[in-house]
Amino acid sequence: MNQGHDTMTTTEFDFNALKTGFQRLESRLAMQDDLLLRRERRRGIARIQWGMWPLWLGQTLQILLGLACIALGVSVWSALRDGGAMFFSAILVHVYGVLCIILAGMTLGMLARIDRGESLTETQLRLARLRKLYVIGGMTVGLAWWLFWIPLMATLIYWLTGGHVDFYANMGVSIGIMLGVGVAGLLATWWFHRWSRNPARPRLARAMDDAVTGHSLARAQRRLDELKAFAEG
Repeated sequence: MNQGHDTMTTTEFDFNALKTGFQRLESRLAMQDDLLLRRERRRGIARIQWGMWPLWLGQTLQILLGLACIALGVSVWSALRDGGAMFFSAILVHVYGVLCIILAGMTLGMLARIDRGESLTETQLRLARLRKLYVIGGMTVGLAWWLFWIPLMATLIYWLTGGHVDFYANMGVSIGIMLGVGVAGLLATWWFHRWSRNPARPRLARAMDDAVTGHSLARAQRRLDELKAFAEG
């Protein structure tokens, strides 16, 4: 009886030891998998950050453009203050410069907040907000050029000639034609955007989305999707 009891005790002990060993092994493998996922996540987010250097450069150049517009606008409207067309053109140039700086600064701030240690869900949310801001900024700053180039050109010529040439006075009725072309360009751009996003043209719609949201952000989103697929797989 004692021998059988000892055998059962030994077998039970071996089974418990084996079970404990498997649990430790599973725990160790889980820890290794977790470390691997963390390492890959940090590397993946780092590649996303480095891949968006064109966006950093573009927004930095936009800030420089904004500073140049502010300097040009202030130098002209501060010398006039007569409430004329040239005065308001300079004001528009000044306001456009401020808007460029604000939008670029917000974009750069969002870029800087992307952290390699955060979760993929947090990174995805940040990219979504960044894409939205970039689209709004691109539409505001970019599409405005259909009309903005007129006051910009008028202000620049006035500044370069020391106030001796009034663009509006010399162009006369041509200003109306320029405004008409600008409005037509805005409408054509809106129509093409709507037409390109038709479900019957998925490849064109995808290309337009990449163009509107920026190739850097589109590439970052694809890399993030690949990283999430790796983590879930």
